[in-house]
Amino acid sequence: TPVWRVIFHGAIGSGFFSFILFIGGWALPGPLKPKLAILLGLLCLAFIYGFASQWEKILAIFKFSIPPLSKLEFFCLLFSFTGFLLSFVGCFSPITYYDSLVYHLGLPSYYLTQNTISAVPFNLYSFFPAHMDMLFLFILDVFPAPEYVINLLCLSLSVGIGLGIYDWVLELEDRKTAFLALFLWWTMPAVLFLSFGAYVDIALAFFIFSSIKAFHLSQSNSWGGEWLALSGLLAGI
Repeated sequence: TPVWRVIFHGAIGSGFFSFILFIGGWALPGPLKPKLAILLGLLCLAFIYGFASQWEKILAIFKFSIPPLSKLEFFCLLFSFTGFLLSFVGCFSPITYYDSLVYHLGLPSYYLTQNTISAVPFNLYSFFPAHMDMLFLFILDVFPAPEYVINLLCLSLSVGIGLGIYDWVLELEDRKTAFLALFLWWTMPAVLFLSFGAYVDIALAFFIFSSIKAFHLSQSNSWGGEWLALSGLLAGI
């Protein structure tokens, strides 16, 4: 479906970007910041090319009609939007979570200070999975208000999960059940608090959920190899 096409493309694109940044910053000689500038330029070119080649499909997304909602669907949508709005407001608050400050943001900040990606002496953090940390590193270097951008990135992953849940449940059941599933997602306290603050739990949920969906598509298509490979790739990211 269009929803899952966007989710899969975003997941693979972010994983590829983080991998290139990590390998380029760690294995290739030279300081880190010029490499980040080159990546920024390539990212802008890729965005312009993608928009120019797909602009008709992008505009078509905004051309849709909303069928009448039942009372239950309306209240589910209202509470879901309220949960999203609370997390959105929280995106413009300072990041104060301990793990975020000493690890998920502390490590990328250290790399920027050292102008290279390398192991931190007497510290295990630099050997942990680094997908989101690489994205945070890029944001810390490029944007003037990086905390807000990082929070909005995490929130976008929550939105992706919510849309994926709605779309998948709609495929398996009906619209009322899909709205209930969306309501349950956006009213969980853990979702509201972890959709900002530079924790990686939402990102972990996003990629695991995407991997399970790809696995399900493989099963539905006689264990098609490309979907199974995608499932493994997303689980690895």
